Amino acid sequence: MIDIDGDTAFAGMSTVKIPILLKLYHDYDLPLDPGTTRWISETVTSETASNAGANALLYRIGDGDTLTGARRVTEFVRRLGYENTFIAVPYDSDLTPPRIVTPANANPQYNTYPDPAMQTTPADIGRILADIGRCAEGRGNILAAFPDRLSPAKCQELIGWLERNPMGYLLRYGVPKEARVAHKHGYGTDTQGDVALIYGPAGPYVLSVFVYQYGWVVWDQSNPLMNDLSRLVWNYYLARLGREQLPPFEGRG
Repeated sequence: MIDIDGDTAFAGMSTVKIPILLKLYHDYDLPLDPGTTRWISETVTSETASNAGANALLYRIGDGDTLTGARRVTEFVRRLGYENTFIAVPYDSDLTPPRIVTPANANPQYNTYPDPAMQTTPADIGRILADIGRCAEGRGNILAAFPDRLSPAKCQELIGWLERNPMGYLLRYGVPKEARVAHKHGYGTDTQGDVALIYGPAGPYVLSVFVYQYGWVVWDQSNPLMNDLSRLVWNYYLARLGREQLPPFEGRG
C-alpha cells in the first residue's frame, strides 16, 4: 500500500455515503424494498449525488430520525476500527454539529479546515471501500465483524450501485472506458475527493485521493491530477504484465 498523508482529515462530502450504504445493507435483508432502492439510486446514480437521498437513507437507518441515523453510521464505522470517519449531523442540516475530535483532525501537521458535520481521511474511506471489495469476495474484516448481518451478496450489490456512478471524470477518467470502476466522489468549495475500487489488469485495487485548496479548488487542476494518478497506477500494473501502457488522455473536461 502507498500512503501519502493518508491520515489527514478532510471534509467527508459525498464520499461518506459509502458507509451510509454499508450500514443500510447491514440493517436490512435482501431484497431491499422499492422505496429504499429508489433512495439508493437517488444517492448514487443521480447527477447531483442527491443529499436528500442520503438523508432518506439515514432516516431509515435511524428508524425515523436522520440524526440518530448519522450517529448509528458513526458507531458502525467505529466498530470496524475507523476512528477518523464520522457523520455528526445529516446533509444540509441547520443544526450546529458537535465537536468531534479524531486522531486525524487533532493532528496539527495539516489543516484542511474539514467540515465539522462529516469527515474522513483518504486512508479511512479507502480501506472501507477495500473492505467492501473483500466482503464481495467472501473474505475480510466486514464478514468477520458482522457474519450474521452482512454477506458477499450484499457487498456485491453495493459495489454494483457504485459502478453506476455517472461521474466519468476524476479517478474514473484515468482508466479505459470498459474498466469496472465502483467509485464515490465528493465536492466541496475547497475540497474534492474520489475513492474508487478499480478492477485492473492484475486484479482489483483501491485508489483514494483528496485535494484541498484554500478558498476554492480549481477543477482544471484537480481533475487532471486525479486523471493522471489513476492512469499511472493502471499503467504500473500493465508494466508488470509486460503490456503496452495507456497514453495520457486528451480533452479532459
